[in-house]
Formats: sequence, structure tokens, C-alpha cells
Amino acid sequence: VEKTSYAFSSGLAAVTAVILAHSSPLTVLLSDDLYHGVSSLLLDVFSRHNVTIRQVDMRHVKSVVDTIRDTDLGREIIVWMETPSNPKCHVLDIQGICDAI
Repeated sequence: VEKTSYAFSSGLAAVTAVILAHSSPLTVLLSDDLYHGVSSLLLDVFSRHNVTIRQVDMRHVKSVVDTIRDTDLGREIIVWMETPSNPKCHVLDIQGICDAI
């Protein structure tokens, strides 16, 4: 596997690159507590480009799993996690979510 790295001048530029690297239709599962700029970019810009945004309380692994089950299987899915979250500092069980999905 070839290792590659990328550098971005801002976090939102990195978010944009991640979204554009995926095919549409795309569903992005967002934590219900994350940096406002990420949710604004996805909801205000990418939702117009066949990207569906679903907000989930990711403190509960079952909520993430249930939301994925309710998502159209013909769509790529990104599970977007921030931990600790911003601004409420929720700590997510990244390993638990990854193991469950």
C-alpha cells in the first residue's frame, strides 16, 4: 500500500477534500455536537450536491448503528466523529463504533 499524506491550510479545506473524494450519492452521519463550521458546510453547501446529512447522538453506539441500518444501501456512508466534541467535550467510543459497524 502506497502511503500518502496531504496538508491543508484549514480544517474546512480538509473536510471539503474528504467529501469530494467520495462518490455521490453520499450520506454523512454527523455527531449532534461538533464544530459548527463542519455542520454548516455540509448542510448549507454539500446538501445541494446529493449529499445527505444525518445527525446522530454518537455517545450511544446503538444510535449510530440504527442510523446506518436506516440508510439506503446504495449510498456511500461517512461516519464523521469528533472526540472530544466541540463545544460540549463529549467523548465518543471510537473503537465501539468501529467494531459495531
